[in-house]
Amino acid sequence: MRADFSALRVRYEEQLSKRPSDPELLNNLGLTLERLGRVDEAIARFENALRFDPLNFSYHFNLAHAASQRRDWDRSIAEYRLAASRMPGDYATRYNLAMAIYLKGDQVSSIPEFQKGIEMAPGVAAFHLALGVCYDKLGRMIEAAREYEAYIAMAPSAPDADLVRSHLKAMPGSPRS
Repeated sequence: MRADFSALRVRYEEQLSKRPSDPELLNNLGLTLERLGRVDEAIARFENALRFDPLNFSYHFNLAHAASQRRDWDRSIAEYRLAASRMPGDYATRYNLAMAIYLKGDQVSSIPEFQKGIEMAPGVAAFHLALGVCYDKLGRMIEAAREYEAYIAMAPSAPDADLVRSHLKAMPGSPRS
């Protein structure tokens, strides 16, 4: 698979030599470089794409994703916020924003973002699991249990459902204990 992305990189670079200010080509090259593990180079291409099209949702989203791979949480959060402002109804952006805030270590601030995601996409179980983990880490066990229960109800055969059930059962004061 790596060889396919290497060939794709060469094609995008050839096209960019003819059209160096094409933001779509810059973005696509960035995505390709990211797949090749060349994240710093990918970030530079996303930044260049944004210079030519600063309002583009995808370019902000892709830059945020690449920044998260570098664990540059402040940059990732800022770019996900910009992406969310460009496409407020995109629940994947909301989820990634909430996760970046959580991974930065700010569980309290991630809670409203996870909650917004649940409002936007009530059928997405991952939001409930992530919010449950967040509450759990904060010691808010009643809220954590509620979110774990919602996750299990929505995704009873998920690969991690048994692990969540076991954790829920072991939680202090759990109705399952």
